[in-house]
Amino acid sequence: MLAQLPGVVPVWEPFHRTKGVVPHRWGARPVASTLSVQDLAHLRDVFSGRKHNAWTCSRSSMTRAWNAHTLLFKHVRANHLLTWLLAKGPLDSPPILLVRHPWDIVVSQVKAFGPRGRDLDVHDVFPGHHELHHHWPELRSLKDPLVRQLHIWCLLNARVVQENAQRQDVVLVHYHDLVLSPKQELARIVHALGWKPRDKGWKIDAYLEALDPNQSSDTDFQGERKAEATEQLWKNQAGLSQERLQELQAVLDQHGYTLHRMGAIAPLKKR
Repeated sequence: MLAQLPGVVPVWEPFHRTKGVVPHRWGARPVASTLSVQDLAHLRDVFSGRKHNAWTCSRSSMTRAWNAHTLLFKHVRANHLLTWLLAKGPLDSPPILLVRHPWDIVVSQVKAFGPRGRDLDVHDVFPGHHELHHHWPELRSLKDPLVRQLHIWCLLNARVVQENAQRQDVVLVHYHDLVLSPKQELARIVHALGWKPRDKGWKIDAYLEALDPNQSSDTDFQGERKAEATEQLWKNQAGLSQERLQELQAVLDQHGYTLHRMGAIAPLKKR
């Protein structure tokens, strides 16, 4: 929806391991501490827009790209680069950290891409993620692919998401709030970004009025997005037993994740 702002063009998933614009050896979730001086120079080129390809440009028309003056990077694979990016500032705009309930993320990942196989080479796919490497022999023995994936998500994301969610130099957005009050949240985000249109006649009210928050994105592979906001937020938990909720909550507790709980859709902590 932010890509519909005038003069804004999206850069789509530049850190995708096979389709993006970074070396394959960086892995599926790059860690800045594992990158060489040359890699960091490459990383700067990615965030400047100098590194791009047909995949990263695939969500924009040539006309929009030609007339753009602001790049909007969309990626789910670079949480561990956020601290590095902020340290290299100043940035034209603060990064947006979109936080969603981890169970929703896990269910979505397994439905769309299938479960992580037990034969996964975590050293190759996730270089630098030493905690995951340490726990992998135990995790690969788990028969439930969703529980295994929830452990993987926590080991890759729990600490870095919670730490960055407390920062004042990021725009924290909860998926929960975006679904329930999309236009109010978008207005807040635009203001927090400090974004200014070049067209002095542009009005944010007209932009918000033209948006359709219920329009599914092109990543809704299963066509399962619910039109009713609360139903959308509950859809992955509604049919779970108390025993199942407790089992999954134990995973979040094990990894110290406290932004969400099973059996609830709202985030627990807001700054």
